[in-house]
Amino acid sequence: MHKQRLRDTKTIRWIHYLFHYYIHHSHIPKLVQIELTNQCNYNCKMCYQHCMKRSRGYMQSNMYFKIIDECQHMGVTTIRLDLAGESLLHDQCIEFIRYAKQKNMRVIISTNAYLMNHFVSTAFIEQKIDVVQCSFHGGTREDYKQVMNKDAFEYCLSNIKQLINLKTIHHATHPEIIINAMKNTLNHKNIHRVNTIFKNDQVTIRHNQCSFNPVTMDTDLRLDKTSINRKYPCYQLYDRLVIFWDGQITVCCVDNEGFLTIGHVNEGLRSVFNGKKLRQHRQLHRHGRYPPLCQRCDL
Repeated sequence: MHKQRLRDTKTIRWIHYLFHYYIHHSHIPKLVQIELTNQCNYNCKMCYQHCMKRSRGYMQSNMYFKIIDECQHMGVTTIRLDLAGESLLHDQCIEFIRYAKQKNMRVIISTNAYLMNHFVSTAFIEQKIDVVQCSFHGGTREDYKQVMNKDAFEYCLSNIKQLINLKTIHHATHPEIIINAMKNTLNHKNIHRVNTIFKNDQVTIRHNQCSFNPVTMDTDLRLDKTSINRKYPCYQLYDRLVIFWDGQITVCCVDNEGFLTIGHVNEGLRSVFNGKKLRQHRQLHRHGRYPPLCQRCDL
């Protein structure tokens, strides 16, 4: 059953690629992913945080405002405020959300919920942020602690429940709340309990399989450890830009080390998206000549 789902997923992604390349190849990205910081207050075992060699820091406000202004001018409608770190660690995160919403952007953020206190949850609702994805990778306190390397099961559960309750109190339609409960070798026996924990709440629960790329990660917690060997081009080359905290731009969300950087925000987002370096990456994928990072990618 698991292998059948993998085959179905790969078929869907192949269709997605064909659609972007042959039918709807736009000259602007559909989505821009902005890394406010690559610092994190967690050290999850299946994450690349503990082995990341890229320099760490926080995005400057003038750079962020420039990115959002350019996105609005180009017609980009969706931004993600996450990548390699915990976005709520940035002391201007709420201000950044407010600015993007004032520009009529669809805003998505991922968080481990540890810093999602009453003030933050209220701000999410007041600013009408569109999607809040909460990482909650354990159906029990023990599993949560083992996977996420932090004994904060009850604390983060309380924070998530508080957001849900505040949304109800304010009769709010936003944000959409998604619980990411990733399956892996450490938690798969009890991860289904997450469904019970949130069974009466208006949330979406995702039990995605744990991913692994040996180029940037050193811990493989996948249930199915079949060797990864890419056989189809990646659609992300056609629909997004990923921006690191220092303004460097890469091709996708998997390149957390910046192996495939294609430019800098100072060059202009439109210029980078239609530039020589990204065109070369697309051509390599079309001809099946994948860089090592892409060759071992399971997305």
